[in-house]
Amino acid sequence: EAPFIFHTGPTERNGVITVRGVMPVFPVFEIQGPIRDPRIRIPGVGELIFFLVLAHDESLFVDTRPSTRRVMRGTVPEPGDLLASGSRLSDMRVPVGSHEVILRGIDPTGTARLVVLVEPVATSY
Repeated sequence: EAPFIFHTGPTERNGVITVRGVMPVFPVFEIQGPIRDPRIRIPGVGELIFFLVLAHDESLFVDTRPSTRRVMRGTVPEPGDLLASGSRLSDMRVPVGSHEVILRGIDPTGTARLVVLVEPVATSY
């Protein structure tokens, strides 16, 4: 059930999100440091790969929603931190159902966190 938060160690950690409703959603992620070269993977959907180092007091906000697609470090746009070898923000369309979310990266302190938010899509007729 989103939003959820989990902690990660030096390797990887996973959690599960559930998308309710009838329409796929585009999630919003917040990676909280310290972590180097983080990756967010949703099997069957895509993997976002970042080339950066976040200090213990820094966060990276990744908004995949069509109306606000962006990558921000604090209040500063950081689109260059998203590597082309991974998925595009527009690829992160998560279908209805339960999905594993995996955070990978180098975190020797074991205190990095990932916050995931999925909001049901409103439809109009």
